[in-house]
Amino acid sequence: MTRVVYKKNHGHYFECTGHSNYDQNGKDLVCAAVSTLCCTLANSLMEKGIEPIAYEDGAVVIRTSEEDLETSTIFHTVMIGFDCLAEQYGDYIEIF
Repeated sequence: MTRVVYKKNHGHYFECTGHSNYDQNGKDLVCAAVSTLCCTLANSLMEKGIEPIAYEDGAVVIRTSEEDLETSTIFHTVMIGFDCLAEQYGDYIEIF
């Protein structure tokens, strides 16, 4: 199961860990959607010069003290995507 944690308190904290196991490697559309959302978040923040972003096998961790409207909008938009994914595939992804 994929686990997504998002907290907003004096900045933003985002963590995505695990594997969805919806289907076999190369055919797992939940994993592909999670990867797309994580890459969108990371790339959008890096365009703003926000780093560090930690990547490990099956994990993405992002911490930032930025609280401006653009940064908050980026996180909010990506989390809407994760919420929609969890609505459709709740057996494979959890949002905290």
